[in-house]
Amino acid sequence: MKAITVLFFISLISIQSIAQENQDIQFYQKKLQKYQNMQTGGILLSAIGSIVFVLGARQMADTNQLIEDGSNDKITSSEIVTGAGAVMLGIGIPLAIIGSNQEKKYKRTIQTLSVGVSTSCQCKGIALTFKF
Repeated sequence: MKAITVLFFISLISIQSIAQENQDIQFYQKKLQKYQNMQTGGILLSAIGSIVFVLGARQMADTNQLIEDGSNDKITSSEIVTGAGAVMLGIGIPLAIIGSNQEKKYKRTIQTLSVGVSTSCQCKGIALTFKF
């Protein structure tokens, strides 16, 4: 009777541990997906921002050559485009860096997190193994 009770409790613990593993892995996979999207968004924002910045700077250089009087107090569209490109570039670079670092962290976590029942030829019985 004792053996059946102990076996029952061991099976409950192992089933609960496996269920906990699935929840943990799902949590880490959601985090991984979030940071992959952050990295992709940062790369795209940086690329688009650099293109917009260069186009705005080029347009600003062309318009400055055309204006010969020194009374240019208005903000031109080329200055707005250049500023928008600089902002996009400034936001995109940190997003890409943070996304990349966190993606690597959660990939390692998912790879090292494993819970399972292992049997060994050296030991008789069942062992529950947690790997962190």
